[in-house]
Amino acid sequence: MSSLIFLLLFNGSVLCAQLSNAEVDRIMSRIPKSRTNNIYNIASFIQEKFNSDSNKLRAIFFFTANHIDYDVDNIYAVNFNKNRKQNRKSAPSKDWSMYTLFRGI
Repeated sequence: MSSLIFLLLFNGSVLCAQLSNAEVDRIMSRIPKSRTNNIYNIASFIQEKFNSDSNKLRAIFFFTANHIDYDVDNIYAVNFNKNRKQNRKSAPSKDWSMYTLFRGI
């Protein structure tokens, strides 16, 4: 009897926790603008809305794909007018933000 109850509880939690990619995308497309102003707010929004790791990963992917722009045309362009120190500081900040987002979740 106890194994039957455990099985029912386990199966129910698995079914409720997993959302389809379309559902995750829909939820993430409606993230309030006020929750996108820093990485901690984004992480807390994802924590609140999703239970499974795969849904959280999909949410991070969706947010990144739809909110972060890269200058692909000039990816290999060298700009000698910029200060070298400034370039070093700006590159890790994007990496740090993504790292912080994954760690926050």
